[in-house]
Amino acid sequence: MGHWVDKIQDQLLAAGILLAILLVFFARALPPDKVLSPADLIFTTPVFAEAAPAGFKMPGNQLLFDQAYQFTPWRYLAWRSLREGVLPLWNPYSSCGTPFLATMQSALLYPINLLLVLVPFESTFVWSAIIRLWIAGLSTYVLSAYYGLHKLPSLIAAVSFMLCGFLIVWLGHPHTNVAVWLPSIILCAEGLVRADGSRKSARWIALSGILIGIQFTGGHIETSADILITYATYYLIRWYQLRREGSVRNCRRATRQLILYPTCSVLLGVAIGAVQLIPFLEWLPNSAIFGERMSAGVAFFDPTFILHVFSLPLMAYPNIYNNPTWAYPYWSFLFLWSNYNEMILYAGTISLILAFAAMARRQACFVSLVNAWVIVSLLSLGRACRFPIADLLNQLPVVRLGMPERLRLIFSFGVCVLAGIGAQQLLCAEDTSRSAARSTVMRLSAAITALGFAIMIAANSLIPYASDGILDQIKQRIERVYLSERIPTQTLQHYLDEAQKMILGMRTAFEPSNVAMYEPIVWASALALLLFLCSRYPRGLRSNLAGGVLFLLVCADLISFGMMYNPTVAREHFFPRTPVTLALEDTGLNYRATFLDMDLIADAHLMYGIYEVRGMDFLAKWYRRYLGLVPGHVPWPGYGYAFASADSPLLRALGLRYVVASRAKAIEKKGLELNDYGTCLVGKILNGRKRASTAYSVDKVRNDDEAVKKLGKNPEKIYSEVLIIADGENAADDVKQEGSGFEAVDVIYSSTDEVRIKARTDRSGHLILWDTYYPGWKAYVDGTEGRIYRANLAFRSVHLEPGEHDVRFVFKPMSFYLGLFLSCVGIAVSMVLISWSSRTVGHALAGSAVRTAATANGSCRCSMKG
Repeated sequence: MGHWVDKIQDQLLAAGILLAILLVFFARALPPDKVLSPADLIFTTPVFAEAAPAGFKMPGNQLLFDQAYQFTPWRYLAWRSLREGVLPLWNPYSSCGTPFLATMQSALLYPINLLLVLVPFESTFVWSAIIRLWIAGLSTYVLSAYYGLHKLPSLIAAVSFMLCGFLIVWLGHPHTNVAVWLPSIILCAEGLVRADGSRKSARWIALSGILIGIQFTGGHIETSADILITYATYYLIRWYQLRREGSVRNCRRATRQLILYPTCSVLLGVAIGAVQLIPFLEWLPNSAIFGERMSAGVAFFDPTFILHVFSLPLMAYPNIYNNPTWAYPYWSFLFLWSNYNEMILYAGTISLILAFAAMARRQACFVSLVNAWVIVSLLSLGRACRFPIADLLNQLPVVRLGMPERLRLIFSFGVCVLAGIGAQQLLCAEDTSRSAARSTVMRLSAAITALGFAIMIAANSLIPYASDGILDQIKQRIERVYLSERIPTQTLQHYLDEAQKMILGMRTAFEPSNVAMYEPIVWASALALLLFLCSRYPRGLRSNLAGGVLFLLVCADLISFGMMYNPTVAREHFFPRTPVTLALEDTGLNYRATFLDMDLIADAHLMYGIYEVRGMDFLAKWYRRYLGLVPGHVPWPGYGYAFASADSPLLRALGLRYVVASRAKAIEKKGLELNDYGTCLVGKILNGRKRASTAYSVDKVRNDDEAVKKLGKNPEKIYSEVLIIADGENAADDVKQEGSGFEAVDVIYSSTDEVRIKARTDRSGHLILWDTYYPGWKAYVDGTEGRIYRANLAFRSVHLEPGEHDVRFVFKPMSFYLGLFLSCVGIAVSMVLISWSSRTVGHALAGSAVRTAATANGSCRCSMKG
């Protein structure tokens, strides 16, 4: 019992230390007048330019536009709706309506997000970050202790992962909602593979299932899949190792452990996460992005792996290809990538050195663990970098829908675990082993330092001579890529000027005075100095003091790297209301607005309750095809569309009332009432179509291709005619031609799951609601359920008889209710398993069995009390 109490005390102490580190890390975002958000990005757009704070020149981090324009507005919609007692399964404000829960990235049911509904919205960001990183750190500490590491090595592993590059650069994205549960899930895999009885196995299966289910609600299915593949890979390796060591001798038990137990844990997790997974699986084939990724060919050899080789130095020097927080364009200096986040490999200079030391000097009691994590880490790195052979795994069915670059998460976690093992060898091994480990660490520190000085000398020697050639290459790339594949929101000269700034930035970045570039030299040198002092003054420094200094160096390394990456803004500058947004809030329930080109990126309009025809990411396949018919549309890969003009009937039919453009853009003045708001012109469409109308001219088409052909040939007819899709899924044999003309009707209520319409007609016709068609919507005409037709390719229509009608469209997706039922069943099964397994006394989380096995070998005993 005493040992159990000691372990709980150790874990509580570790929890407090990790929380204190996070409070220091986020100190600048904790005051009530600050918001942890890159929302200053909006001040680069014409809509918000005049609301920018005094002295504003550029945003704190140019790369995090997803957070500002997508994840913050989505979180606001969820937060506001939940506080009003509504579960928002549908987003009515973007893309003429789009699924909200089903896309996953809303993370609507994520437990931490649900908890934070209780606090002011502006405070949710910093507390979400603290809670998630704290979970990551504490669970890594518990896993390390379960492996048999002592307190300081476990804390080093914990801090290394808690503040590793992957979690920091993706902090405001749903990736980290999922990623922080990786250590806990690996802990469950380790516990399950070591369990020596049915009750202990049942406990670990239940815990695994709960954690797997939680991470499914985090909002990033690719990271969830990466974690599950890692779970299976790690489990298989550890099972094989323990089988060879003789820990599992009974063949029947071995088979159960290999196949039955992990399968049950994953299935239980899938059941618990079904409330999120089943709506997602319904949405996936109906999304535009699914078709795009499925259409990509299988590549058995990817030559871009050569480019990824250049990313390997980022393990030690994370900023050698630029940093988006620096004051010049964030494009890669080599112009091979534009995304700093996707290439991140940094887990700390000292942590990397300790990890390599663990691989070079393997203690007998940790050989199996080191081997397991080397295999898992290298396999993940190989897939992330698309190395030959490893990349074949990326081409497997379903797997190829993901983005293997994010497997850097698994590699980073492997480095952190190995860093803890390396610290154990350095601090806690016997004198001979410790001396050998110290020598290895000092050589590695010297190598990192030498690499830094080599980069400094080479860059400052070559860049002045190579600048013109690099600039020419960048200009060619701009002309080929930025003008042909991306949205030309600026002139060619603007991009060329940006390229010139980047060359200037490259010269500045590699100057010896740029501490952020060469900071790893400082940490490697500090580590070498510490070990040198330990060897010179053994009695003074071979104690807890040495371990404490090492821990503080690891913390300082990672804090200095990540503290400024996620910017803060003053609360008064967090999505302020401007004259433009105030004007657009007048759209009401019957009209929508849009912004030309990228004068404001969707989904920022969600912060103001504005209905928009555009949306950022995840369009339904029918709506995306419809927007593709609009003349002058510009596809933005992965995110949707931008429009150079709003003159097309295909756009105006969607209830478009307001069109916003900067002064540099031309707005068609015909039929528009223009208002000048300084940096923007707002055009109000006179006599614009409402969001719903009744049409009497009906035409049946056999499939989407025929509808596309008709709409493209004569778009003006969309004002007066309804095309009903009569394919096999939506047979329309009962649809008949009623006459001609149309009448506008009023939407009298609109929410996240319901639309109410008051309609009056003197003859039979079709009511068309210009909201996106999607499975799960039900229509009730005067209280009686009616059939919803897919009309004009992407919208909803119901048949009306003569008279006055109350029409309700209600979103009741069967996928959600089925998923909710399965989740309740999964949770109940988990509770039963935990209750049954708890009849025997066990210390699963304390890890006593593993610690006893590890410390039984004299070489693993710590010579210090730390």
